[in-house]
Amino acid sequence: MPLIKKLNAKILRKIAENYKETHHGKEHSNTYKLAEQLWQQAQSDTLTEKQCAEILRERLEDLNSAFGNSLGDAIRTTLDNFYGRKSRSLTILCIPLIEGEYYPDIERYKLHESYLNQDFGQLFSSFYDHFTDEHPIFEHKNHRTIIRQEILRQIENNGINHNFFRTAERILRSDPNFTELILTNPQTFSQFYAPKIRDMDQRQLVNLYVGIKKGIITPWAHDLSHSLKAVKYTLMAKVKNNDIDTNVKPKEISAVIDDKRHSFSPFSTNARKHIDGLENCEKLKQTLRKSSEPPKLVFQTILQKQQTAIEQMAHPVDCEM
Repeated sequence: MPLIKKLNAKILRKIAENYKETHHGKEHSNTYKLAEQLWQQAQSDTLTEKQCAEILRERLEDLNSAFGNSLGDAIRTTLDNFYGRKSRSLTILCIPLIEGEYYPDIERYKLHESYLNQDFGQLFSSFYDHFTDEHPIFEHKNHRTIIRQEILRQIENNGINHNFFRTAERILRSDPNFTELILTNPQTFSQFYAPKIRDMDQRQLVNLYVGIKKGIITPWAHDLSHSLKAVKYTLMAKVKNNDIDTNVKPKEISAVIDDKRHSFSPFSTNARKHIDGLENCEKLKQTLRKSSEPPKLVFQTILQKQQTAIEQMAHPVDCEM
């Protein structure tokens, strides 16, 4: 499933523990001492996300040099996953051999921290403030990229109130890269366009998938392929967490999961690989064993049996964008 962009003390402790476990015998090295310092700083589970982000960035500053190391790389990867990797496209002027390998990352993280967890109203105002001519153009571009990334991060984690939807969509879609992120991340797409599906049960989700697939229900944002993907991944998460509901047949779940979309990245056509723990859970593997019937035949059977329920879903689910 798509990455949840959250940060807490447990994650910081894990970074430190992983380094210490793999570097026995180096207790006197500066990096090991910094890992120990990180572990000590992360003992309180009351640390806020911003405090965690600041602690990691400060330790990265301590590690900054011409050549990186495994602790620094782990911190950088964690912060990139937390904030979002699109910010790596920022224009940061530096000479790595002089200012250190992590200098551009440190500057990005400082900029992120200034907007982290601001409410949408503040983020929108800041975004439009950075169309003035008081600073170099690339600085404004950097700020706008970071603000877009923070808006996207918050939507991925918590959704968005309908009062802020139009402005957020306009800001994100002003950059083609962020438009792509909205569409291709099933979690972001569903949070942005289809928040109601999070509260649907498995029967409703299967019916919804078939309804969209058969053209009975209009896809969100008039985007068929990504609407189907959002429903599919929401269904997968529910199956992973709760097994299969009694009013849904395993072959129906398998048909949805294994339905060929053709319009997505070739690296993600096998949806099953995104079900966490599937390979290690025999019960889940047996429950989701592939049906011998092609998905299109299963969908046709579902449509015949559930047509009234599917048609009743059409009006409230339809979303005009």
